[in-house]
Order: sequence, then structure tokens, then C-alpha cells
Amino acid sequence: MAKAWADGPLPLIPTPRKLLEGKAQTDAEKAATEMAIVHNILIRGLNCMILQAGNVKEPSDVRDFMTYAQTWVHTVHEHHKSEETIAFPFFEKETGENGIMNRNIDQHKGFSLGLDLFAAYINEIQREEVDYSGIKFKELIAAFDSHLIKHLTEEIPTITGLGKYKVNWKQYNKIMTDHAVKAADRDRQVPFVMTHSDDSFEGGIHRDTWPPFPWLAGQMFRLIYVPKHEGAWRFSPCDARGRRKSLPFA
Repeated sequence: MAKAWADGPLPLIPTPRKLLEGKAQTDAEKAATEMAIVHNILIRGLNCMILQAGNVKEPSDVRDFMTYAQTWVHTVHEHHKSEETIAFPFFEKETGENGIMNRNIDQHKGFSLGLDLFAAYINEIQREEVDYSGIKFKELIAAFDSHLIKHLTEEIPTITGLGKYKVNWKQYNKIMTDHAVKAADRDRQVPFVMTHSDDSFEGGIHRDTWPPFPWLAGQMFRLIYVPKHEGAWRFSPCDARGRRKSLPFA
């Protein structure tokens, strides 16, 4: 029997591009597709933690696993912070609908406490205040994962639905890209994204657009930034080129 991989136990999100079955995407559908790709990166990371947490035992492995988990938490926080401070206000302005994204903000609040407790446990382990327990680690995840998955899944049709408004999607893409370039943690967050971007997802149809940086930048990231915490990326589902790999502790 093949080892479990990062496409479960929590389900990945089909992209609008895939659901269109070759038909042209609207600008809103393109934005929703990219959002789904990002959300699936977060889900793969969550699945990797669930699948591997119980088999991490050695102190050196625990240290790397906590770096991995902490990076996942940081990536989730930064993603939702950028939504609430940049993307959502932009959509309100463009649509003229105050509170149009409030449901999404409420969903953020719905899993924030559980996520904070999980982050606190990771920090306690890193400070050697408590011993690592795979059982407790997974229990803390179970307290928020269903709320997180619900949000990540439901936000995609919300973005697609903005297609009925006259949103300046070109400006939206520039704003979000500029923010990502300035805010991304190259030592951890960028390698995390790279090693969770499945090149074969949905038959490889996203290879032409993702990851969203030039080839030369990708080479630099692989040579300079990925090796800095390479022990943590052992737990990732892909290598730095997006090729699937076996999960060592699954």
C-alpha cells in the first residue's frame, strides 16, 4: 500500500480553472484560481503535519518539525493579514459594497483562537518548556482545522462572485504582487510555498502561472534560501521544483 500523501486527509480545493474544463477564465476566475492554489498550499501543509506528527520522535527531528509548523502558522497569518488589510478594503472600494467581505473576516475569527493555541504550543516546545507530544499536537490541530478548511473552501466562490462588479483586477494583481514581494520571508515562507506547490496538481495545468516568479528568481531561491532550513522541508510534500516526494514520517 502506498504511503499517505498531502492530498489528504483534509480535501484540496478544485480551482475554477479546472472546473471550466478548458474554457476561458474571467479575471475574477483567474484571481479565484490563484487564491485556490495558495489555499491548497496551506492545506497540504496541514495534511503533512497531521500525517507525520505521530512519528516524530528524535530531538533533532522535533526541532525541524517545529520550524516547519511555525512556518505554516506564519504563512497562514500573513495570508489572512494581507486579505484583511489590503485585498478586502480594495474589494469594498471597487464594488462600493461596505462589508462585502465581512463573512470572510468572521470566518478568520472562527479559527483564530485555535490557531493561536497551536502556535503557543509550538513556541513552548521550541523554548523547551514542554516536551513534544504528537497526540497533543494533532488534538490542537483538530480544534480548528474544520473551521479553517470551511473558510479556505468557501472563499473561492466568493472571489469568483466578484466578477459581477467592475473590479480593476489588473490593479488588484499589482497591489497584491507588490505586497508579496515586500512582505515575504525568503528564509522560510518562500521555501515553504515552493515545497508545497505540486507541479502535477490538476494535471499540471497551472505550470504556466505558478509559482508566480521568474525562472531566475526560482533558481536563486533554490540555491540560496531553501538550504537555510532544509531540515524543515523534509516534512514538505514536494521538492523545491514542485515535484512530489514521499513524506518521511508518514
